[in-house]
Amino acid sequence: AYTQIRAASAPGSFAVSLGVPAPRPLGYGLTMRLVAVHKSSVALVRYLLEAHEGLGFMHGDGTEQIALLTPDSQLAALDELIDDLTAAGLLSRA
Repeated sequence: AYTQIRAASAPGSFAVSLGVPAPRPLGYGLTMRLVAVHKSSVALVRYLLEAHEGLGFMHGDGTEQIALLTPDSQLAALDELIDDLTAAGLLSRA
């Protein structure tokens, strides 16, 4: 999936259009898990991830595929959360 983020006409707002691939942040000491999240559940999944302070963050490009990134030291905890959210029907492993 490809997205391009550009400044919109109003200050502080952005518009998203198809075009350039959106980069996924990944670096030394980070692990990424790809999951599929229905668009209606993205906000809830983000809230639940952020409620686990320090567990990780998510990166999406406007599709239903979301990258969950976590420090290597938190990988087991992230996998446990993914399993719980999968069991609840909120996401699936991509």
